[in-house]
Amino acid sequence: MAKKKKNNSKNVQKKEHVEHKKNDSKSIIPKNQNSIMTMAIFLIIGLIIGALITYGAILSAPMSSESYELPDANSINVNELSQKVEAYLNENFLSDNSVVVTITGIEKVDNGFFELTFEIKEGSEVVAEGSVFASENNLVSPGAYIFNLDEPLNIPTEVDNNEEQIFTKSEEPIVDLFIMSFCPFGLQAVREFSEPIQLLSERSDTKLGYVIYSNYASSYGLKAEDYCFDEEEKYCSMHGINEVNEDVRELCIQKYYPEKIWEYMDLLVEDYYAGLVSTSNIESKWKDYAQQVGIDVEKIEQCFAEEAIELLEEQVLLNSIYNVTGSPTALINETKYTGDRNPEAFKQAICSAYFEAPTECEQVLDDSNPAVNGSC
Repeated sequence: MAKKKKNNSKNVQKKEHVEHKKNDSKSIIPKNQNSIMTMAIFLIIGLIIGALITYGAILSAPMSSESYELPDANSINVNELSQKVEAYLNENFLSDNSVVVTITGIEKVDNGFFELTFEIKEGSEVVAEGSVFASENNLVSPGAYIFNLDEPLNIPTEVDNNEEQIFTKSEEPIVDLFIMSFCPFGLQAVREFSEPIQLLSERSDTKLGYVIYSNYASSYGLKAEDYCFDEEEKYCSMHGINEVNEDVRELCIQKYYPEKIWEYMDLLVEDYYAGLVSTSNIESKWKDYAQQVGIDVEKIEQCFAEEAIELLEEQVLLNSIYNVTGSPTALINETKYTGDRNPEAFKQAICSAYFEAPTECEQVLDDSNPAVNGSC
C-alpha cells in the first residue's frame, strides 16, 4: 500500500474550516434526531429494497411528539398491537414477497411505550434482527417523531443509483467516509470502498469520520455509561459504549498512523464478516489488528486516555458541518455520494473529481455491486 503524504494542503484547509466553526459551536450542533426506531426502519429498507431513504423522505409527514398524549399502556391489546406493527412494516417497506418482517416479542417499557422485537427473513434464513417502539396506534421515536400506523408511509421504494453525480473538481479530491464502527452498513461501505481509496491514496485526501449522537441514552431511559463516553451524554453511539471506544481508537490510529488505518480496517472488516469480532470482544481484538499492521498499541492507548474528548468534539463539529446523520455517509469534495456501493462505482466517482485524473483511474475494479444501500 502506498503511504499517504503527511503534509497535505487539503488537510490544512479542512483544519481551518473546523477551527472556524468551533467559535460558533453552540449554534451549529443540532440535537440528535436519530433513534432505535429509525435505525430499525433504515435496516429494513436497506436489506429488502436497497433504497437509501433520506431523513427528508422518511420524515415528510410526521407530527412532533411534544403535542402527543400517550394512552394508558395497560389498556392496549398487545396481540393486536403486534399484528398492526408487523403489517405496517411489511406493507410499507417490503417490495419483495420472499422477504418478511416478523414480530418476535413485545414488552412494556416506560412512558407508555412497548418495545417490539422483530426478525427479517429471506426465505427461511434470518438476515437481520432489531426492535421498534410503539404506543397504541403509532410507531414512536421518543423526543422526535411519530408515525401513524393507520396511514401508509409515503416513501420512495427505488433509488436511481445510476444517475451521474457532479462533484467539484480539485487537484487532490477530499474523500470523507463517516461510519459507526459497528454499524453493519458502515462496515459494508469500508469493505467496498477500501480498495479504491487505497488505490488513489497518493492523489487524494481520505479520512474516516464517525457519527456521534448526543443525549442518546436518556432518550430511551437507558444508562449513559452503556452508550456514552461522558456523563453529560455529548458523545454517544447507537451500538453502545464499546462502539464509541472503537471510534476513538480508530481516530487515534488515523491521527498517528494514517498510512495504517485502512490496513487495520481491512483486518477488522474481514473478521466482522467471519463472525469473529463484534462490540462484545473488540476491546481485546483491536490490539491484534494493530500489532499485525505495525501500530504501537501503547501509543493508541495513550491517545485514547489523553485525546478522546478532543477527537470526539471534532467529529461532532464535522457531523454538523456536513449534515451527517447516518452511517455510512460518503462525501467527495463535500458532496454526498449516492451511487452504488461497489469499488468500481466509488473509484469512478472519485476520479470524476480530479482536474486531471491519475493513471490509477484506468484500473478496473469489481462492479458486481453485492452491497445494499442501507444505513444505521
